[in-house]
Amino acid sequence: MIVVDTSGLPLPGQEAAMIAVVKEVAAHLDQRWPLPAPRQVTVDVTGETGRVHLLSVKESLAEHERQVVEQAADETYRALLQKAAPLGVPGSTRTVLRRIV
Repeated sequence: MIVVDTSGLPLPGQEAAMIAVVKEVAAHLDQRWPLPAPRQVTVDVTGETGRVHLLSVKESLAEHERQVVEQAADETYRALLQKAAPLGVPGSTRTVLRRIV
């Protein structure tokens, strides 16, 4: 099992707007590429306070890589990412993959 953690830091005053867009992204992904466990949207309350995360649990790295290719071709997904782009600090987006042991 792989946990995919994609996150970004919102611009000052844009946290609520970014959370709303990330929830839209999660809903679209859950509809188009459903997973056994629903995706979660979380916000850091310590460390990088306000960093917004989209967490997904996938069966394997191969499944994740397949979905990444399909998502790149999905126009709705790309439009949602464009909607989120002006809400975040440039260069703050990152994706971390973790293995469940």
